[in-house]
Amino acid sequence: TLHIQCSNLLPCQVFYVALYDETTGVIEMPLYYESSYSVPAPRDIHKNPGLTGFIITTRKTLYIPDTLNPQGECPIPPIRLGGAPSRSYIGIPLVLRDKVIGVMSVQSFEPYAFDTEQIRLLETVAVEAAIAIENARLYGEVQRLAIIDELTGIYNYRGLMELGRREVERALRFNHPLAALFFDIDKFRNFNNL
Repeated sequence: TLHIQCSNLLPCQVFYVALYDETTGVIEMPLYYESSYSVPAPRDIHKNPGLTGFIITTRKTLYIPDTLNPQGECPIPPIRLGGAPSRSYIGIPLVLRDKVIGVMSVQSFEPYAFDTEQIRLLETVAVEAAIAIENARLYGEVQRLAIIDELTGIYNYRGLMELGRREVERALRFNHPLAALFFDIDKFRNFNNL
């Protein structure tokens, strides 16, 4: 939806959203579009920063009107993932509560494809996108905590019932045998209370 909305606003032949994990320094791109959608391999910005890593580090929007003739605007060579090189590049940090959670990039195969008004509009979209991404992450975490015991990290009763239902359905669908194994450990409560 984010890609489609940005495409409706301005020329957008290449688009990506990169999410950044501050603790590991890894960038993941769950959304990358260049003639079709794909998911590139994650990368460490400390080893291979690229323009995305530069934007995360500086926390500022980067606009390169012509990547083939950058005239000092391109501090780091762009990392190409294939296809024709983009000529115009906009990278906007996704900032939430003074923390960079990723980067949104819009690119065009035409040089000088964007003006200052379009860049400001994309910065506004990026603020909303950061909020939506964080809300989706929090929703996923709540869903996970509903089926996982936080202390042990294993399925709770609800998660076990859901997993069991899925496994029974899968065994029936593929006509595979299914077995369930239960353990009763004497005095486990004493161990669990430690």
